[in-house]
Amino acid sequence: MVRTRALAAVLPVLVGSIACASTSVTSIVSPAAPKYGPGQILVVAAYGDLGWRRDVEIGFRGRDPAFVASVDVLDVGALNDANAILARFAADSVIEGLLVLGPKGAGLSESFVASQYYTGTISKPWANTTATLYDKVEAKVVWRADASTGGNAYASWSDIRNSFIGKIVGQLHVDGLLTDSVRERRSRRFTQATHVASVPAKWRRPLPAERDMVTLVASDANAKATGTVFDRVGPAVVTLRGDRAQGSAFLITRDGLALTNHHVIEGQGALFARFSNGAEAPVRVVRSDANADVALIQIACDTDCVTAPLALNADIAVGTEVYAIGAPLGLDQTLTRGIVSAVRLNRGVTVLQTDAAINPGNSGGPMVDARTGLVVGIVSAKIVSADVQGIGFGISITDAVRILGVRR
Repeated sequence: MVRTRALAAVLPVLVGSIACASTSVTSIVSPAAPKYGPGQILVVAAYGDLGWRRDVEIGFRGRDPAFVASVDVLDVGALNDANAILARFAADSVIEGLLVLGPKGAGLSESFVASQYYTGTISKPWANTTATLYDKVEAKVVWRADASTGGNAYASWSDIRNSFIGKIVGQLHVDGLLTDSVRERRSRRFTQATHVASVPAKWRRPLPAERDMVTLVASDANAKATGTVFDRVGPAVVTLRGDRAQGSAFLITRDGLALTNHHVIEGQGALFARFSNGAEAPVRVVRSDANADVALIQIACDTDCVTAPLALNADIAVGTEVYAIGAPLGLDQTLTRGIVSAVRLNRGVTVLQTDAAINPGNSGGPMVDARTGLVVGIVSAKIVSADVQGIGFGISITDAVRILGVRR
C-alpha cells in the first residue's frame, strides 16, 4: 500500500514559520503494520552531522510525542554506539519499534551530507531525509517515508529540520501507526492467563514472563516426515477436556507448547489433553488473548511430542484446499475437507473463511493446507443457522503467533 500526501495542515511546526520551509512526504506502509502506543517507539537520529542529530533530538523532545520512548543521537561512524542502541531496543520489553531518521537511503552506517543550492547571493537550503520504522515483533521494516524539504530565501537550517520532523510525525499519524489508546494495542499485547487452575505435573519448559517473547528454534520441531497429511499432522492434534467444555489444540514444540482458542480454555478448571493414542496429560495456560480468541498452552508431555509444522508468513490464496482436524462432538482425530472461501480482516486479525465442516469440539484445532501439510490457521467458529451452510472461520496462524508473542 502506497500513500503519498502533502501534510502542510497536519501538524504545526515546532519553531519558525512554515512559510519559510515546506516538506512533502512519500510513505510506504506494510499491510501488516501495527499500531504503536505510548513509549513504544525508540527514535534514532542517524546523521553524520552533529547539528542535525541534535536538532532531531530537540525537535522530538520539544514536541513530546507520547509514543516516543526517547531519542538517541547516533554517531554513524561509531559502531559501538549503534550496537548499544540495538541492544537496548532488543532488551527493552516495552519498546516495539525502532524509527531511524537519516539521509535519504541511509541506514545505521551512512553519513549525511547536507546540500544547498544558490540563486545569486541568496542561499536556499533544502534537504532530503528518510525515516525507517523497524518492528521488533514482525522482525521487518513496516513503514518507510522519504521527506523532501525546501525553503525560501528566508529559511534557516532550523526551519528545514523542524519542518521535516513535524511532517514525519504527522505522516505516522495519517498512516494509522500511532494510537493513544492502550486498548487499541491489544493485538500487540498478550495477557498472562491465570484464571485456569494448574494441575501438579512435570513441566518441561518454565513459564515465560508476561512480556517475554517465546522463540521457537529448530530443535523444538518434531514433525513426522512421511505419510499422508493426516498421518503427519494428526498425532500433533489433541482433545482438550475441562469441567465446562471440550475442544481441540495442536502442539508446536516437542516439550509441550500448543495453540488453541481462548474460548476453549476460558473459565475452565483443571484441563487435560488427550493424545491420538488415548494417553492423557495435564494442561496449563501460558497466555491468551480474548479479543483475538487465541491461547498458548502447555501440555505435560512425558516424552517428546509430535509437532505440527506452521506456515508462518505465507500468503493463503482463496481456493486453497484445507483440512480441519479436531474432535467435533468429542469424536477425536476427525478430518474434514474444504477450501479457503475468503480471506477477511476482523478487528485487525486475519481470518480465513472456509466451507470445511466445523462443529463444536473443532475449536482450537489446526486448519491445514492440504497440499503442503502446513498449518495455516486455528479453527475458531462457524455461523450457526438453519439457513446457512458451509461458513466457518479460522484465525491466521501468522497473526495468532504474533498476538501471543511467539516467533521463530
